[in-house]
Amino acid sequence: MINDVQGRCLMVQGVASGVGKSLLAAALCRIMVQDGLRVAPFKAWNMALNSYMTDDGQEIGWAQGIQAEAAAILATGHMNPFLLKPSGGGRSQIIIRGEPQAGGYTKDINDLLPEGPWPVITQSLNYLQRRYDVIIIEGAGSPAEINLKDRDWANMGVARLAKAPVLLTADIDRGGAFAALIGTCELLDALENEHIAGFVINKFRGDFDILRPGLTTIEEMTGKPVLGVIPYIEGLSLGEEDSLGMSEIDIAGELESSTPQIREEHINRLAEVVRASLDIEQIYRLMDKGITSS
Repeated sequence: MINDVQGRCLMVQGVASGVGKSLLAAALCRIMVQDGLRVAPFKAWNMALNSYMTDDGQEIGWAQGIQAEAAAILATGHMNPFLLKPSGGGRSQIIIRGEPQAGGYTKDINDLLPEGPWPVITQSLNYLQRRYDVIIIEGAGSPAEINLKDRDWANMGVARLAKAPVLLTADIDRGGAFAALIGTCELLDALENEHIAGFVINKFRGDFDILRPGLTTIEEMTGKPVLGVIPYIEGLSLGEEDSLGMSEIDIAGELESSTPQIREEHINRLAEVVRASLDIEQIYRLMDKGITSS
């Protein structure tokens, strides 16, 4: 277990969108609360169609609202300082700390904030760090989108800001997980690679003995540990914030069926499976050690 942990950060990044970052972050929030820590979620920059309304009427990413429920706290705008809701034509509505911005439909955030997003992100992260023992940070998409490096306000820039070790996650159910994990590390620079503390394989179904040689190879090639393999969990219903592979009717039905009572049951089930699947004690040690070179 960690000692003197106030404001410590752990980040979940993925090799792509939809690989299970949000669910893993929610599970970690619940696990650490069960272990007696005060935990809060954080996602600096989120683009999603569906949102979560806090008790005081702020609008944040759906996933951060669910993660706050997993942490047994009330959600606030600081947990998702920037939410962009696509409105077509390459434009998005900008919501800052839960508040929609007047005239905030823009292709360029600097039209609204001349100093850019980092001051807002930094203030919100610091706000949470002063109030909680651990901040579970979720990235967005992939940290290795080389065409977006200069404006990636969700991944490695946040990891450096928070001095956070990163769990890099891949969805093996989609195929190509090993190539995606190794390829992501290859595209990151040396400083960014220092933040990658280990790998998590998500949505595994099948014979673990067949998987084992791949795990050994990825550890040998990267020098980083596989910290766990999470099985595919049937029937999990926590709602979806993204429209990938879902119609508007499907999304509406999923969100409507995801009541707080159902979510609580499914968060506990998710946390139970993830705790059994990950090396949680090693993750605590990585958080205790932190990243000193950022």
